[in-house]
Parts: sequence; structure tokens; C-alpha cells
Amino acid sequence: MTIQTRTCTLVLAPLALAAVALSPGDALAQSTCDLTTDSSPLGWLHIPTRSPAYRNGFLSVKAEQHVGGDLQKYASVENTFTPLPTQRNFTVSSNVDLTDAFAGLTGLGGGEAGIRVSIEAFVGGVRQCVEDRTLYIARFNEEHTEPNGPITPPLSCNFSRSGAASSVRVKVTFHAWATVGGFARALTRLSGYVRNMSVNGCTNSCSGQCGGSANGCFCDSYCVTAGDCCGDYAPRCNGSSCWGSCGTSAPSGSCWCDPSCTSYGDCCTDYATVCE
Repeated sequence: MTIQTRTCTLVLAPLALAAVALSPGDALAQSTCDLTTDSSPLGWLHIPTRSPAYRNGFLSVKAEQHVGGDLQKYASVENTFTPLPTQRNFTVSSNVDLTDAFAGLTGLGGGEAGIRVSIEAFVGGVRQCVEDRTLYIARFNEEHTEPNGPITPPLSCNFSRSGAASSVRVKVTFHAWATVGGFARALTRLSGYVRNMSVNGCTNSCSGQCGGSANGCFCDSYCVTAGDCCGDYAPRCNGSSCWGSCGTSAPSGSCWCDPSCTSYGDCCTDYATVCE
């Protein structure tokens, strides 16, 4: 009988969570997305770094070419966001920190060595906007090193739609190329961290940020230990976490976060860390 009662509760708990998720305004999905309308790229906030140093979205590319030829190298990271159903004007943005950025062309002959970063937004597989930012192109025995640190202003692009967008996919790309004619040598390196991606100021929500961070809170597995998860970390990124679910079941219903779980042996793995 005890086991049956536990089973019944397991069935009811997900239904209660669903009722919360479908409440007016859908606070789980939209968080503070409806509170920020400023589309200025200068209005985006740089995500704070937790100690020990927090890193996500590391990208690195290198292109090297000798004695004629063309080499193009790309690396990218992307996230998908669920915007407000009434939203028609969009600004996508990303903060990027460089750790190594070099372009050089030496020797006899022509060509170019270039490094570029870009941000793109897609709806239904169709690109809506893009910002391509060329950091440097080296030509004719030039060598150039970009300073390490944040790219300013943040990468950003805007677009508008006549109808709703069920989801917005944001992609940040590092591009390095080496094009050589004659007996020249081209070398490019581009490495750095994509700190965050945002759509119209959605902050303090893990929507589209799993593994990363929002404004002042985090959405990675370490946030439970650090105690700085966003409020919707569990339902958004880890359905088997007790974050925000102490006293009931985890969002997935697969484990529990109440005191009885120690007796039943069905506690979530982070129950002691989060709830005790």
C-alpha cells in the first residue's frame, strides 16, 4: 500500500508542474523576457564570472597556407530560444572574449590572412539577420595580434517578423582564412569564449542557456554546488535536479526531493546538496 501511494504521487506531481508551466504569462519559459524592450546592443549586460573561473562556449580555429592555395576554417556554437508569442521585433546578441587572435602574411607573393567573428539568427531554418565583424586582414608582409579580452561592442543583429516565431536559433561563428599566391605564407589563429547568447534581454532564465549563464545566475551542472542556479534551471536543463523542487518530485518525476526519499531510496542525486 505504501508503494502504491508513492506511485500515485508520482503521477500527480508532473500534473501539478504542468499547471504551473501553463499559467498566464508562462513564467517558466518567458521569465523576464517581457520586461526588457531596449534593442540597443549597448544595453546588453556582460555575464559575471564565477570563481573558480567559469568558461563556456570555447571556440578555436587555425588556418595556415604555404606556396599558393586557399584555406577556410570555421568553428561555431549555437542556442535555441523560445520568445514571447507576441514578439515581432528581435535583437540577438552575444558577448565574446578573445584569448588568441593573430593574422600574418609573410614571404614573396600576394594573398591575405584574415580573422572574423559573426552572429546569425534563424527562424524555421531561414536566416533572419547577421553581423559579420572582420577583426583584421593581413596583406603584404603584415602581422597583427588582436588584444585579448571582450569584443566591444557585443555582437548583435536585428530583425522583424509579421507573425510569431516559435523559436529563434542564434549562432556565433569564428572564421579564419589563409589565401596565398606565389611563395608567401599565411597564418591565422582565432580562439575565445562565447560568454552568452541572448534574445531581446531574456535574463535570469535558462531558456536557451543550458550549460551557460543568464544575467547573474547560471545554467550549468556546477551551479547546484555553487548555489547560483537560475530559478528555472531544473525544468529547463536538468529534469532530475532538486533545484526549485524541494519537498516534491523533480520536474521529470524520475526522482524525489522530499524528506521521505531517503526512506524510499528514490532521492535525486543532488537532494542532499540542495534540500538538506
